[in-house]
Amino acid sequence: FSEADPKTFEVLKFAVAKDAKHIFIGNKIFNGPDVKSFKKVDKSRVNHDFEDDLGNRYWYQTNKGEVILVPVTKK
Repeated sequence: FSEADPKTFEVLKFAVAKDAKHIFIGNKIFNGPDVKSFKKVDKSRVNHDFEDDLGNRYWYQTNKGEVILVPVTKK
């Protein structure tokens, strides 16, 4: 990831990662969620994989070998 900040880069789940300014899926930047609050959640308590503090929620899926985040309706 040439755009990634190595000081703040963290892998959240397999091909999903973030740094202070971006969310990455594979080698692409994923726009939409609030970067600062975007996080992986405990699936035992909710029916989605990722969320942010703005109410955006996403399922983690693969489609023909490519990882995608599918939006869930906002809260």
